[in-house]
This record gives sequence, C-alpha cells and structure tokens, in this order.
Amino acid sequence: MRKIIPYIVVSVLSCVYAQDAELLIVDDFTGGANEELLEADQSENGNELVEADIEGDNAGMQAVPFSEKKMHFGGRVRLGAAAIFESHKFGATGGAGFAFNYFFYKKLAFQTGLDFHTLVLRILEAGSKSKKMYNVNSDQTYGWRLGLEKHSVINYTLSYFGVSLPLALRVGDRFWGEFGFRFDYVAGWTDYEIPPELDKYGLRDPFKPKTTLYPNFVAGGGINMPMGKWNLDLGLQASVGLSDIETDYETTEFPLFSIGASIAFWR
Repeated sequence: MRKIIPYIVVSVLSCVYAQDAELLIVDDFTGGANEELLEADQSENGNELVEADIEGDNAGMQAVPFSEKKMHFGGRVRLGAAAIFESHKFGATGGAGFAFNYFFYKKLAFQTGLDFHTLVLRILEAGSKSKKMYNVNSDQTYGWRLGLEKHSVINYTLSYFGVSLPLALRVGDRFWGEFGFRFDYVAGWTDYEIPPELDKYGLRDPFKPKTTLYPNFVAGGGINMPMGKWNLDLGLQASVGLSDIETDYETTEFPLFSIGASIAFWR
C-alpha cells in the first residue's frame, strides 16, 4: 500500500504537469496566431491607407477642366496663307504675342491680347492683272516721266508689319471654337527687281503703302490639351478683311482672305 500511494501521487502530478504543458502550448499557439492576424489586419489597413493616399494624390493631380479656372494668361503664335484673288496676289501672314482670356460663364470666355503682325503678298507673273506696269517716256530731252512705253518689273512684293488687337468669344472646353474681330495696324513697303531697260531711267517705285488700320472677321476652332500647370491649344483660324487694303498707288483692294494654324500656351 505504501508503494502504491507514491505511485499514484507521481501519476497525478505527471497528468497535471502534462495538462499545464498542453495549456501552455495552446496559449503559445493562440497567442502567435492572434499576433499574426493582428499584423495582417494592420498590414491590410496600412495598404488601404496607402492606396487611399495614392488615390487622393492622383485625384489632386487630375487635370482641371480649362474653363474651371476663370482667368488665363499666355502666348500665341499663328501662321497662315493669305490671298487677294481678284488681283492674283498671294502670300503669307502671321503673328505672335501675348494672349489673355476670362471665363465669365460656363465654357464661354472673352479672349484678347496683342500680337506683332506680318503680311507678305506677291504678285504672280501669270495674267495681265498680276504685272506691275510702268509707263515711261524715253525722250532724253525731257528725261523720263509717266508716258509712252510700258515696262513690267518682276518679283513685285508688298510687305506689311505692325500690331494686331484680337477681340473674340471662346466657346467650349477641351474642344473649343472662337469668333470675333482682329484689328491690324500696319505699315507697308515694296520689294521688286528692275529690268535692265528700266535701269537707264533710274526708275523707282513711286508706291509707298501708307500706315493703315484694317479690321478682319476671325473664326476658328481646335483642341485644348492640359500639360501640367499649362494648357496647350492647337487650332485652325480663318479671317476675311472687312475693309480695303492699299496695295497700289492708284487702287485699294478688297477682300483679303487668310487661313492657317494657331498655337497657344495658357497658364
């Protein structure tokens, strides 16, 4: 009996110890699992926060519609072809300068600026109307004067340079259109080649284009593309003169047509 009692005590203690060990193992296991789950939750929450931050940053970087900002400043360049069909005068026109617009209503803006303006017209050789003719008297007793003989100069070109004031309405946002007026204030001069038969008379062109102001009706359209803090406009613009343009010492001619490309950067 005495031998059995110690054996029973040892067995009971062994069972208790084993149960404590299992509890410890379970506690260690469940504790580790809880930590892993907690870390996973924190990781998921952290990823969601990071993704939310990224989405927020991207949302802040998204392009704001051009018309959402009331006022824009920038620069503009235009280059096109010009013609007065009646007299067979053809050439090029262009301008570059400062631009400004203000959206006073949804997708409707007032647009203006100030450009340096150029216009070059050349008389084509084909056709009687396209030749610049001079009448001269070859009588050496009286010197030369407007008179008997007709001679034509070659490569006769009219050039104008001045400033332009555009006043227009702009409609739209990404795709836009414009219509209005442009007032060109220009001075002109002539370039030409004298044939040998005219050199002996010392003939020079008596025509000196006057400084003049002439208005144009302007219409155009294009696309607006955001570029960071800037906006780029690419478009086409056409114009027609609304008054006579002095192109000869005897006559004025109307109308002047032009069409070409326009590029503008807005801030």
